[in-house]
Amino acid sequence: MALAGLPLLPSCTTSEDTEPFVPAAEGATQPSGDGTLLSEADACSELLDAATAAYKRLGCKAPEFPDCPGFLRPGGGSGCFEYYENSVRSCVAAYTDAGSCRELSPCLATAEQNDLLPTCELAGGEGGQGGGGSSAAGAGGSGAVGGAGGGAPPEGGAASPPAGGSPGASGAPAATAGQPAGGVGP
Repeated sequence: MALAGLPLLPSCTTSEDTEPFVPAAEGATQPSGDGTLLSEADACSELLDAATAAYKRLGCKAPEFPDCPGFLRPGGGSGCFEYYENSVRSCVAAYTDAGSCRELSPCLATAEQNDLLPTCELAGGEGGQGGGGSSAAGAGGSGAVGGAGGGAPPEGGAASPPAGGSPGASGAPAATAGQPAGGVGP
């Protein structure tokens, strides 16, 4: 073993990488918003058109964008939001100004909740049953908006309380005749 006698010397570089440094693409952006509000349909149409046009103009492989309103709504989101016009315009500008595929990233328009919109699934005091997740969540209320959340997400960690209340709570304001406060009747 002739190699056993060779001294081990530290590397001439402090970098452990053998590849040149390539910075990661920037992530999603969300311009702030205030002032005039746009309907979900108008905001979604503008953003989807801008994103689709940018990918096409730059010759990038576009992801499979969902149709409106799914393109604009967060996963599991409701139709209870209006979107700030200046935030939508900033997102459209970001798509329009992108000079390469690498510069394209999701842009999230800032919204304002409005439970009185006709597209709002929560309108009318509809209850709902919570559930899902890994913890036992109470059933949703019958006389109030929303129901209970489904507890912690399957991956672990804390879940944010949904519109109907905290996980395990009911959406019912109090016991009503023939209906226990927990939500589900006989």
